[in-house]
Amino acid sequence: MRRRKGACLVVPWLLIAAQGLPAAERPVTVSPGSTGGVSLVESRCPTFSWAGVSAAKSYELVVYRAEESAGQKEPVIRIELPGTASVWTPSLDQCLVRGGWYAWSVRAWRKAKSGAWSEPSVFQVVDGPSRAEIAAALEIVEQTADAAPSAGPVKPPHRPPGLDCRRGGRYEDNWDGTVTDCRTGLIWLRDASCDELGGNDNWENMTAAAAGLADGLCGLTDGSQPGFWRLPTVTEFMEMVASANRQGFDHPALTNAKGDAKWTTDGDAFVGVEHSCCEYWTSSELDNGDVWDMNIRTGDLDIDGKFARNWVWPVRSGLEETTRIATGSPNAICSDSEMLVGGGCDCGSNAVRTSTAVDNSWSCRCDGTPFNGDATAICLRNP
Repeated sequence: MRRRKGACLVVPWLLIAAQGLPAAERPVTVSPGSTGGVSLVESRCPTFSWAGVSAAKSYELVVYRAEESAGQKEPVIRIELPGTASVWTPSLDQCLVRGGWYAWSVRAWRKAKSGAWSEPSVFQVVDGPSRAEIAAALEIVEQTADAAPSAGPVKPPHRPPGLDCRRGGRYEDNWDGTVTDCRTGLIWLRDASCDELGGNDNWENMTAAAAGLADGLCGLTDGSQPGFWRLPTVTEFMEMVASANRQGFDHPALTNAKGDAKWTTDGDAFVGVEHSCCEYWTSSELDNGDVWDMNIRTGDLDIDGKFARNWVWPVRSGLEETTRIATGSPNAICSDSEMLVGGGCDCGSNAVRTSTAVDNSWSCRCDGTPFNGDATAICLRNP
C-alpha cells in the first residue's frame, strides 16, 4: 500500500473532534488509510481494522467522502458492530468508488453512552484494476494451462510465421535475441536486464528506451526497428507470471521454458532476470499519474510514481499477430488462418467440466452432455 501526501481533502468535523483526547478513550484505526497522509488501496471493498477499547458493548464505524466537492452531510457508510469486533469488510453493495478519497473513523459504545471518535484515517481507492480483477480476467488463460493437451497447441494450416511452439512448452527461444510466449504470441526481449537500455531508470526514460530498441542492440538479430518495441501492459505482465503464481513459484515468479518448473538459470529461456531486488515498469498508467509495475520476485503488482527507478523488459507483438476470442455452443472454433492457443467454459460450481481441443476448436462438456452455453476459444491470428 503506497502513501501519498498533499491531497486537498475535507475531513468531517465530527471526526476532527476526536483529536487531542487521551488515546485510551478512543479506538485506533489500523487499516486502510493513514492519519498522517493518504494511502492507496486496491480493493473497492477494503477490510477496515482497528484497535478497540475495553468494555465496549458495540462499535460505530463511519466512512465519508473526503474530497472538497463531496461535501460533509452524511457518511457513505455507517454501521454498528458488536463490541468484540475489530475488523469489518463491506458487502458488494457497500463497496466504494474507484478513484474516490475517503476518511473513516470508529467509536465505541459503553451501554447507552458513546465514546470519542478515533482520529480519522484517509485513503484513496486506486482508479484501476485490482489484482483480483486482473486475475479474474485471466481465468480463461489459467484454465488453458490446466486443460491444454500435452502435445501443445493444434497447428492450423497457416501457422503464424516465426512462431514455433510445437514442443508444447511455454516459451520458445527464437535464437535472435527474442523469446516467444507460446500462450499469448507476444515476443519478449531475451535479456531482461540489458545494460544498453540504461539499467533502471524513471518511467519516461524507460518508455523511450524500449521504443528505441532495435536490431543490433541487446543481442537482437531479429530485424526489428525503433518503434517495434514497447513496455508491456499490466495485463501482459500478469499473463506472464500467472502460471508461476498458480504453481507457487517466486524469486522469480517465472516459469522455465517448458512451463513446469521455476526459472532458475540464465538461458531457460530468458537471461538477466532481476528477481532479487527489483521491479519492472508497465505501460499502464493510473488517472492520478502513477504507473503499475511488476515485482517479478513475488509476481505482485505495485504502484509507483513516474519518478521512481525501475527496470525495463521490452515486448513486441509477434509479427502483427493478434488474439481473437471465439465463442460457440458446444464448440468454439478458430479459423484456418488462426492457431488455437487455449480456451475455457463455465459449467457452474457443481457441474463436471470437460474441455478438449480438437480440430482447431475448443469443446466444452458439462456433466457428460453438450454445454448449453458458450465455449470460449483463444485464437491467435495473423491478418
